Amino acid sequence: MKITHYFLFAFLTVARIATAQTTDSLRTEQTTEDARISAIEVKRFIRYITRADVEERTLVKVGIWPASDRYEFFRQARVRLATTLGLSVEQKLSPGWSVLAGVHTNLHYLQSTAPDPLSPSSQNGVNVAIKTRGAEFVLETGVRHYYAQRRRITAGRGSNNFSGDYIGLHMRANAGGIYRGTFQNTTTGESFRIRSTNRSVKLAEPQFALVYGVQRRLGRFGYFDINAGPGYLLRSPTDGTLSFQLNALIGFGW
Repeated sequence: MKITHYFLFAFLTVARIATAQTTDSLRTEQTTEDARISAIEVKRFIRYITRADVEERTLVKVGIWPASDRYEFFRQARVRLATTLGLSVEQKLSPGWSVLAGVHTNLHYLQSTAPDPLSPSSQNGVNVAIKTRGAEFVLETGVRHYYAQRRRITAGRGSNNFSGDYIGLHMRANAGGIYRGTFQNTTTGESFRIRSTNRSVKLAEPQFALVYGVQRRLGRFGYFDINAGPGYLLRSPTDGTLSFQLNALIGFGW
């Protein structure tokens, strides 16, 4: 009778251990399966948001981005607001190549107590720009190479569209601007206003930029486009200025 009890006790012990191991194995397998499904769903969601599988050959873009002016006078302003607005069209020539053309407007508003180099000269004192507002228009054209687009299409991970990384050569030229200001003479206290309009298009002074960029579609009517790289302002055949260019826009695209 005692031997029967021992066998029963041993059988129950082994069965309990086996059940515990089976439950742990099922739990581990279920956890791994959940993690794999979550990763797939995340990738699927990203592809849906960036419209990776939707073919687009023409993209009209309206964008905006906060900006600030680099001039010393603007740095001394007490209140400084600036932004960049852009309107452009990008057209695919092939899955890997596109051309673009557009116009950008740089807007600024500031309040300052610093002398403004653009204000009229005065023999009785220094003219201080109390408030200034301005808009500068810039024409842009360029070509872009989406270097991984064909490979993604062949692998079934994308379509011929504008969501991708690219290398671009862009050219910009100043197309004039509008400037308004309210000034005050520090000696006489007299206030006056000036307005200046520059309609000249300085196509003789283009700026070239070789950039690396990232552009993604955001749903059906959105996008963002960020690029950076060296730029060269060609003042004359023998005179130029080298700089680093950083450009970004986010807005509507269709």
